[in-house]
Amino acid sequence: NDVLLVDTAKSMPSPPGIFMLYDGFGLIAKRMECLTDHHPMSVRVISDNTKYSTYESSLDDMRIVGRVIWFSREI
Repeated sequence: NDVLLVDTAKSMPSPPGIFMLYDGFGLIAKRMECLTDHHPMSVRVISDNTKYSTYESSLDDMRIVGRVIWFSREI
């Protein structure tokens, strides 16, 4: 139940950070970093939750909505 503020003008994961993605089912927040040694350009998608695996994907195969710049958590 976190509330996120997303800067939709920043859709390139450079520098690395937390981004909002559309994965085909819904919106998810994931840590992302560009892999500069891959062609076409790829990104590493990392979850802070250890129940989910890290994976790599072509930048062309995903929809990055924007960079998370603020969040609020319920206490």
